Amino acid sequence: MFSFAPWALALFVWLSSSAATFAKTDPLADCRSAEFEARIAGCTEIISAGKRETKRNQILAYINRGSAYRAKGEFDHAIADLDKALRLSPKSTLALTERAAIYYATGEFDRAIADYRVAIASKPKFAMAFYGRGEAYRAKGDFDRAIADFDVALRLDKGLAMAHSGRAKAYRDKGNFDKALADFDEALRLDPKSASTHVDRGVIYQSKGDPDRAIADFNEAIELDPNNVSAFVKRANALRGKHELERAKQDLEAALRLNPQLASAKVALDEVNELLAAKVAPPAAPAPPAPPTATPLTTERLIALAAGLALTALMAGAFWFKGSKGTPAEPTSKEPSRAGRKTFKVTGLDCAEEVAVLRREVGPLVGGEDQLAFDVLNGRMIVLDSALPIATDTIVAAVRRTGMTAAEWRLEDREPSDVSDQRRRQQVWFTSLSGLFVAAGFAIHVWHAGAFNDALRLLAGHDGKSMPLPEVAAYALAVLFGIRFVIVKAWYAALGLRPDMNLLMVIAVAGAVAIGEWFEAATVAFLFALSLALESWSIARARRAISALLDLAPPTVRLLRGDGTEADAPAAEVRPGDRFVVRAGERIALDGRVLVGVSAVNQAPITGESVPVEKEPGAEVFAGTINGDGALTVEATRAAQDTMLARIIRMVEEAHARRAPSEQWVERFARVYTPSVMALALVVFLGPPLALGAAWDEWFYRALVLLVIACPCALVISTPVSIVAALASAARAGVLIKGGAYLELPARLKAVAMDKTGTITRGDPEVVRIAPFGNHTDGELLARAAALEARSTHPLARAILREAEERGVAVAPATEVQALKGKGLTGRFDGEQFWLGSHRYVVERGQATTQSSQLAEALEADGKTVIAIGNERHVCGLIAVADTIRPEASEIVRQLHAAGVSHIVMLTGDNRVTAEAIAREVGVDEVYAELLPEDKVRKIEELVDRYGVVAMVGDGVNDAPALARASLGIAMGAIGSDAAIETADVALMTDDISKLPWLVRHAQRTLAIIWQNIVFSLGVKAIFMALTFAGLSTLWGAIAADVGASLLVIANALRLLRPPHALHLSSRP
Repeated sequence: MFSFAPWALALFVWLSSSAATFAKTDPLADCRSAEFEARIAGCTEIISAGKRETKRNQILAYINRGSAYRAKGEFDHAIADLDKALRLSPKSTLALTERAAIYYATGEFDRAIADYRVAIASKPKFAMAFYGRGEAYRAKGDFDRAIADFDVALRLDKGLAMAHSGRAKAYRDKGNFDKALADFDEALRLDPKSASTHVDRGVIYQSKGDPDRAIADFNEAIELDPNNVSAFVKRANALRGKHELERAKQDLEAALRLNPQLASAKVALDEVNELLAAKVAPPAAPAPPAPPTATPLTTERLIALAAGLALTALMAGAFWFKGSKGTPAEPTSKEPSRAGRKTFKVTGLDCAEEVAVLRREVGPLVGGEDQLAFDVLNGRMIVLDSALPIATDTIVAAVRRTGMTAAEWRLEDREPSDVSDQRRRQQVWFTSLSGLFVAAGFAIHVWHAGAFNDALRLLAGHDGKSMPLPEVAAYALAVLFGIRFVIVKAWYAALGLRPDMNLLMVIAVAGAVAIGEWFEAATVAFLFALSLALESWSIARARRAISALLDLAPPTVRLLRGDGTEADAPAAEVRPGDRFVVRAGERIALDGRVLVGVSAVNQAPITGESVPVEKEPGAEVFAGTINGDGALTVEATRAAQDTMLARIIRMVEEAHARRAPSEQWVERFARVYTPSVMALALVVFLGPPLALGAAWDEWFYRALVLLVIACPCALVISTPVSIVAALASAARAGVLIKGGAYLELPARLKAVAMDKTGTITRGDPEVVRIAPFGNHTDGELLARAAALEARSTHPLARAILREAEERGVAVAPATEVQALKGKGLTGRFDGEQFWLGSHRYVVERGQATTQSSQLAEALEADGKTVIAIGNERHVCGLIAVADTIRPEASEIVRQLHAAGVSHIVMLTGDNRVTAEAIAREVGVDEVYAELLPEDKVRKIEELVDRYGVVAMVGDGVNDAPALARASLGIAMGAIGSDAAIETADVALMTDDISKLPWLVRHAQRTLAIIWQNIVFSLGVKAIFMALTFAGLSTLWGAIAADVGASLLVIANALRLLRPPHALHLSSRP
């Protein structure tokens, strides 16, 4: 509860006198009585009269009765009366300011400000309303607004001493003591008998190191108000600073006679008595609330204070010497070979800070930091196959020197999740115990201080007063539990001359203990342990999001024995060729081929498809998918560790080792930021005391705060968690992204090149027309074409063979078949040489006729692909093949444009006329036709030169060279295709092109969240650095802000784990 300020009493007197002007007669005489009970009774009589009394008198009766209730401390009754007055007169400045005063007294500053605002709007020249609102703003800590309101109040009423006093306190709270003194002087000139103003001015003098003037003001206050407890306590404090202990004791005893329950006076009196008994001169008492005056340190104290910062300087210097080479470039290979690669499970590898440490320690042993890759998600370090030969024991020993432990890990090993979980549980327990002892220590502190507010004031003083032993013991235990998982890493960092955030925290905690700030030390240790626990939890959450994919496949299968019986067997023991049964509604455990049965299988867990896929004998099924209503007998085609699901999970985990540009930037920045702030802390500690004679204790404390600010926790955790969450979310949507670098690229795409067949079209062409020339028949043309294409896998060949089968045309493969690259085929059929090719090839052979040319051009203009068949003498006829355009293709192009992709290109080996017809219908910006595979590569190179960041979308097999040359290779329909998954940077598990704009938006959202987190983390650091220089920050406040920032960036990053939004395609007319 807030006590009444002197201005509130003045406001009450002013309101009472102003109320008298409402009536010439005095029907409110009893309602204005100085006796509260009599006033309440008189006002109640007027209110009870109802309509017999004037509305004005009723309003004044409610206001006066409310003021009486307020004076008695019955705030609820007072508010109720003032609410009624305001219902009768909503703009009554008397009622508004009276109610605002009550809100101020009860700590509801926003409500007080709102009432004062309405009063000011109603009466713009109401000086007391501006003054009251200024006091409310000052109580909220908004000193600039408070000063502005006090300025207005003084312009309206230059003799308002309270406004000078209020503005002086606001200046004092901002640290501007000279302006504060000037205002206090003016306030005392206007009201020389204000004891509280004398006390406030005395505190300023004491803060400025002028105890004599301070004591003179306290003397004046006591003379004006002999019951002013605060004046006695303040004078005692000033006398202690002058070593006048007997007089200080007398003042403290006087204060306790006036208020026997004053805890701060009891503590101070005990200390004075101890000093008198020991006849030891006390240290200079600090002057609240400003920084203490400069006091010399003893040799022992100076050594204790400087030890931590000296070590900090040594670490920073060593860091610049050893770590100035920066971050090495990433390996250029998109998919390094696994041969000779070693993988280590590293306990304690939780974030990019540990990655940097391991790079510096292990990198030189394996031929450079670029020979190492890291999977923070699973706590693994990978030594690449291109590294120098080195024994496993040597690497394990090097990792141990960092304070972490390592053990070689192989693919066939299962994750020792129980070890990781046990370490995480220990971390939670130790962090909880640390927090528990911090709370216990603070509870003891509050009990010792006698009141919560007094406890807070004692904590804010940094005055080094002695603490009870139980309180120190509780804080000490909180420190020990809090640094349990930090101290080892800090020790090895100090030995290796490489500063990291663990060492920073230990130095900060040790420094706080050295200056007797046990509460600060315990709070920093606990909050830092909490930040590490949050970091570990966020990594575990992302890890679970990926490992949940593995849970899609059941651990056992219903194996079908040779005698036809069924038996449950572990999926890991099933070999390719074994048969197993999948009943209706069950998950499929292994990849395989359907032997018996027909069913619809839900492939959404792997591909993201929303519609089940029909499976019949000969169809492929995949582990983790869900069988529908029919029972299936399946032949396993892959072992459990080689299923498509296992490969996807493995590649998502390995993708984290390919760091995104933002991750590399954060690591480089952290390498410079941490030692820079450490060096700045050293300057802050030594500079002001040596150059300006400032207090060593105060600037050592500020240097410790800077060390806490130097900890880059929120910064280094912001990017990896975002990347991992985005990769896991994409995998659940059926989009396999091969690394962080490829996750950011879609967000910066300027052009997308698409192969026509299978991307813009369905990739399943069909014969739509057969046009024989001369005496040739449809069957002859189809038989000759099918004979030449019998062994081809090209989509057009499949269309011709399917048409021949449907028409019952017998197909005997041609002999002496030769492929003419980019042109067609030649071969012998029925003893005669035939050829097959495009109309362009007909022209090259010189066999084009008016009839063939006109028909070919008409078909191509209609979007058909023309295949000519002929012999050595003439063209036998034409076959027209058409591939259906995907109905959603034009909408996908529109959405890619809307997502920021400025240029869409179609690449095809088809003829130009057909390609341009399809391009016009779909809406692509540019088309390149009649391309050979090497031509596609050249066009991609041209697009990269023109637009910078270019994606190529293809099937991952036929388009492999173009995919590799593009900035980002995207393979469609990768489910079941090992080659597509290996070739592309991004693999879409189905041929659903709606995933393309989803991928672009997902990357843009990921990049936005990453930079939001980076900017927010650095912004918090900058704010607290400024507060530190201004002397307004504390150790526990700085670390609490860092933990809060870590929590917010983690929560922001984990938003990427939410189920991806489906892409709704609108139909176009």
